[in-house]
Amino acid sequence: MTALPGWNVADAKGTWIVSGGLGGLGLATATELAQAGATRLVLCSRRPDDADTGAELAALRRRCEDVRVTALDVTN
Repeated sequence: MTALPGWNVADAKGTWIVSGGLGGLGLATATELAQAGATRLVLCSRRPDDADTGAELAALRRRCEDVRVTALDVTN
C-alpha cells in the first residue's frame, strides 16, 4: 500500500473495514494492512469463514491484536 509521504496508511489507532474480506482480494488487502501496521481489522463477507480461509485468518490474528469476521452484504 502506498500513501503520501508522512501519512501512515495503516494507522494503528484506526479500525479497517475490508469488504469482501474473505475473498482473495480482501484477504490480500487485509494482509497488506497488517504488514503496514494495522492492529484492528473487520473482514466483511457474504460467506462464513471456513477451512480454506482458516490459515490466512490465523496468520492475520497473529499479526493484529483484533481481527473480526462478520457476515455482511454491503449491497443491501
